[in-house]
Amino acid sequence: MAEAAIASLGKIGDEAAWEAIASLRKTAAPDRAPALTEASVRCAAGLAASGNHKTAIAAYQELLCPLSAGLHPPRSLEALLRLDKDRGEERILRAIRGSDSALKTGCHCRVRSLRSKQPRKGSPPSCPACNPRSRFG
Repeated sequence: MAEAAIASLGKIGDEAAWEAIASLRKTAAPDRAPALTEASVRCAAGLAASGNHKTAIAAYQELLCPLSAGLHPPRSLEALLRLDKDRGEERILRAIRGSDSALKTGCHCRVRSLRSKQPRKGSPPSCPACNPRSRFG
């Protein structure tokens, strides 16, 4: 029953629903974390689709927070990169320089897609998942 109510909040996808989900994330039992994460992703997508980018970005950022049940949904990162005015360039570079290993891994594969107007010094960092040669030796 509680999971259905949580899912409904995600489908509503407005600011009031987001506030309710965020409040539940702080107080709910750990077994509700998957339902709350899914509702959060859906709600953030609804907020972005309705043009409320500011709240959508805040919602996706909360999902990427390591304290947020330790989850790093790839959909949240992808959505943030799409919503960023620079298509995620600054976020990718900040993540790569940061200490969050899950976020760093998700961003490493995006380095080659950056389209900066300024040339970069040296080659971009890479990861084994991005470079098939490095996997084999």
